[in-house]
Parts: sequence; structure tokens; C-alpha cells
Amino acid sequence: MTIVGLGPGAQVIVLQALATYAAIGSAAFFALPVLRGQATQAQRDILASATASEPDVAELLARATDVLTRKAQAEQPRGARDNRIGASLLAASLALFTAAVALQVTSDPAFVR
Repeated sequence: MTIVGLGPGAQVIVLQALATYAAIGSAAFFALPVLRGQATQAQRDILASATASEPDVAELLARATDVLTRKAQAEQPRGARDNRIGASLLAASLALFTAAVALQVTSDPAFVR
């Protein structure tokens, strides 16, 4: 296995860097649905704590709450997609790290006797 004519040591560094970037991306994609859900829930909590003495204001609060509920339901497929991407990046990170370790073991004089 050769990456653009690099030596084994440089290839290990490139593979480790790619594994790290994939792991960071995985963490970000796993966090996105949680962060979006927390923001929507915070908005819903604020609306729930608001009181209205006039019927027009009460109707507006009810509509806003309904919009946020529909938004949370609409984001569920997006959250599932983000989780699939996160899992894929996690698997890619594991594969890249495994390749880096395998290359290190097979090419490093400290391991090869």
C-alpha cells in the first residue's frame, strides 16, 4: 500500500490524521441531533412558562408551541441521518486507525525482526 509515493512513516501519519478527522466528524454528527433537540425543547419550555391574559396572545402562544412540536417531529429523519453519518465516520475512523497500526507494525524496524 502506497499513498502518493510517501514512505511508510509518512503514510502512518497521514492515516492517523485521517482517522482523527473522521472521529471528530463522527462526534459532531452524533452531537447535532442532541443540540438541535435541546434548542427546540428550550424554546418550548419558554413558551410553556409564558402566561397570556388576552385571547389573541394565548392563540399566538398555542400556534408557536404547535410549530415547535411539528419542527421537532420534522427533524427526526434529519437526526437519524446524522446518526447514520456519525456511525459511518466512526467506522471509517476505526478502519483508518487499524490500517495505520498495521502499516506501523509491518514497516517499523522496532517491530520487524
